[in-house]
Amino acid sequence: MAPDASDPRRADRKIPFELKPGSLEDLAPDYYALGSLLFALMAVLLKIEMYSWMTLLFVLASFANTVQSNMDTRAMSASVALVVLVFMATHIKTGSQPLIFPQLANWLRGG
Repeated sequence: MAPDASDPRRADRKIPFELKPGSLEDLAPDYYALGSLLFALMAVLLKIEMYSWMTLLFVLASFANTVQSNMDTRAMSASVALVVLVFMATHIKTGSQPLIFPQLANWLRGG
């Protein structure tokens, strides 16, 4: 675009954009990790298998949204261990009732 006399912008006042590096405090909280913990807790307490699958999905989403420079090996291994424990607790049948609110678990199953 060629400058003309009716252009109100001032070419001498242009300032180029500079990207400032962000800090770790500026990152949004990981809501997927919180969701995976909540679904894991509900899966273990209510013994509903769908919640264990939701835990797996939320853990995978949390891994997918993790910034490469902010990866924490300890937290990742704890999340994988959580998924394994939740699947073991919900999919291995021992004939036991849920720990809390067995009537609620039966109602959620549709029975």
